[in-house]
Amino acid sequence: MIEGTKDNKMTCKPGVYLFGAGGAATWVLAGFERAGIPVLGFIDEAANPPFKVCGIPVYSPADTRVSGAKRKKAALIVSVMNPVADLDGIMERMSHKGWCNVYSYSEFGKTLLIQNGMHCGILDPVPLKKHGRDLAQVRKILSDEHSKELLDGFVKYVKTFDESGLSAVTPQPYFTDTLPRWTEPLRLVDCGAFDGDTLRAAQDSGYKIQAVRAFEPDPINYSKLLHEIKLGINSEAWPCGVSDKTGVLRFSSQGDTGSALSDEGDMIVQCVALDDAIPSFSPTLVKMDIEGAEEAALEGAENLLRTYSPELAISVYHRPEDIWRIPLWLYKIWGKDARYYLRRHSRGVADTLLYVFPRKTARKSRLPRSLRA
Repeated sequence: MIEGTKDNKMTCKPGVYLFGAGGAATWVLAGFERAGIPVLGFIDEAANPPFKVCGIPVYSPADTRVSGAKRKKAALIVSVMNPVADLDGIMERMSHKGWCNVYSYSEFGKTLLIQNGMHCGILDPVPLKKHGRDLAQVRKILSDEHSKELLDGFVKYVKTFDESGLSAVTPQPYFTDTLPRWTEPLRLVDCGAFDGDTLRAAQDSGYKIQAVRAFEPDPINYSKLLHEIKLGINSEAWPCGVSDKTGVLRFSSQGDTGSALSDEGDMIVQCVALDDAIPSFSPTLVKMDIEGAEEAALEGAENLLRTYSPELAISVYHRPEDIWRIPLWLYKIWGKDARYYLRRHSRGVADTLLYVFPRKTARKSRLPRSLRA
């Protein structure tokens, strides 16, 4: 349970509960495990027992297996990253269900860090503390003040849970109107295609789509993707992961956005290097949201990037090192002949994306007025 006040350090005995069993659940869980804080279960209003996340049970708020005594003593941390979720409403509903110690994720993490020196964050802050020079280099190459401020806030939040430095959440990941539009017609490579949500978003944003190559290794997600991708366009869906080389790797199948390559995965999947799978596809846009495998996947696509110079939308929030390693690696390919932007699309540092516009697509004439130098 959570014990203590500001003058008396908190403890987390015998464990905590996390509210939210969606795509971010495994990611949040990893931070608590790294801190040595037992997670007794997940609470989710869409729970469908006997559903589990990483072997930990998921309960509905009314599930009697979580006793009244546990609700009074244990902490419930609302760890939902969806920016449109009503956190105050969730916390109020859980209080009405008998939970006496309900915290937002950032509030809990910040207080625990101050009082106990324990860090339960999604990302380990130690690598960021060791790579200040690399982070400074990334800041120099970023192309607008919004991106630079977001990088500063990202680092501050990972270290301290302090949200004050984070810029506002930018709506519409991949198709935000705060950045240049992608080159049309789109020839999209979608790595981590999930159920075709990015393709739907492109259509909703008015893009003309010429061709799609989509990669999704989770069998449940892939089945949904097949229904979405039959659009009468030049499209292919591959039931594969994407990495630096072609081969088989272990994969943790969650049936949601949290599925990921993992050494402890429950299944073995085929992975491909994009240079091997689609060497002559000539993409205009490459999107990657593959749960920490982005750097390896980019390395496996180096020839594709150098040959066709596609625009990029790359997740840089799954591993602490991604926020500097990925931008600096791409800078070695295009240098100043590209524009580099960061945007944050969810709570905390979740859904922080690096957008890259190489060569002629970085011309000022294509930029929104607010981004022109």
